[in-house]
Order: sequence, then structure tokens, then C-alpha cells
Amino acid sequence: MPEALHHLHEAKRIFSQGQQLSTGEAQLDAAWARYYARMGDHARAEDLLRGAIRQASDDRYPRGELVFLTQLAGLRLARRHIWSGAALLLRTGYVFFRSEFEPGWRNLLAQLRSGTKITLGLIYTQLPTRRQRTDAVPVYCPCGAHQH
Repeated sequence: MPEALHHLHEAKRIFSQGQQLSTGEAQLDAAWARYYARMGDHARAEDLLRGAIRQASDDRYPRGELVFLTQLAGLRLARRHIWSGAALLLRTGYVFFRSEFEPGWRNLLAQLRSGTKITLGLIYTQLPTRRQRTDAVPVYCPCGAHQH
């Protein structure tokens, strides 16, 4: 995790030099949220995801909004906050139908299947596993900037 922290700080520094809010910064906030969730700071992770959702919505970046909403729903479901997680999934469905859905009944089932598969995959990544809880398998960064 220290290697992830290094890269997150470096990315934040680069975005700060550009002095521009963007969808890239929203994606970086979502990455920070995953980091904080993994470290157990769920409140900070949720704050970052809410900011990323707001930024994506303001920038009319619906795919980002979908991903960030799904991440937040997954985080809430993982913490057993079922009702708020379900409400976020309903909002995700609304954003999906508003922005990604192609009109016509012919493609309806395929689009629903695809959207559901992507959503479930994103939620699954938020659920804690034994490996995440115990940190049994260390992950190392291959970039070469770190000494092991």
C-alpha cells in the first residue's frame, strides 16, 4: 500500500500543477476512495466518492458518474448499509437509462444484461475478501521507483 500512496500523491501533485478540475481529477478521487476504503477510513472514502460523483455530473461525464455511483453503492453494501446502497443502485439505473440506453425494445435485454454485469463486477470489487482483510498477499509496484 505504501507504493499506491506514493503514486496517488504524485498524481495529485500533477493535477494540482495543472490547476484545473476535470474528470481526471474525479477519477483520481475515486482511486483515493478505494485506497481509504482499503485502509478502513470509510467516511473519507465516501466523501471522495460523493465529490467525484458531483464532478462527473457537473462535467456531463455520465460514464464516470455511473462508475462512481456504483463504487459508492458497493462501499455502502459492503458495510451492510443495504437501504442506502440499494437507493444508490436505483440512481445508477436512472443515470444508465438517461445516458447509455439506446431506444428501442430490440436492444433492451442486451443492454440490461450488459449494465447489470458491469455493475455487479464493480460492486464485487468493493466487497471485502479474506485476502483484503488480512493483507496476506503483498502487492508490489513494477514501476521501479520503489525499493523492496
